[in-house]
Amino acid sequence: MDDEEILYVDGFEEAFFGYVEIFNKRIALYSRSLCLDILMSQGMNSEEALEFYDFNLKGAYMGEFTPGFFIYKDEL
Repeated sequence: MDDEEILYVDGFEEAFFGYVEIFNKRIALYSRSLCLDILMSQGMNSEEALEFYDFNLKGAYMGEFTPGFFIYKDEL
């Protein structure tokens, strides 16, 4: 595996959780709830933060090394 290909989300370092290995590659893994917390700490309300997350983070495909986001089972 070539870790130089791993993509990270700028400005969300505190939400970085680790890595996921899938199909012989490694991608960065972020906490969805911490990403939302970061957005709300920047002045967004919960609805705005969720909309931003859905469109700009979860919905941003950057190729096969696009970072992933995990959701705790009790947040579903």
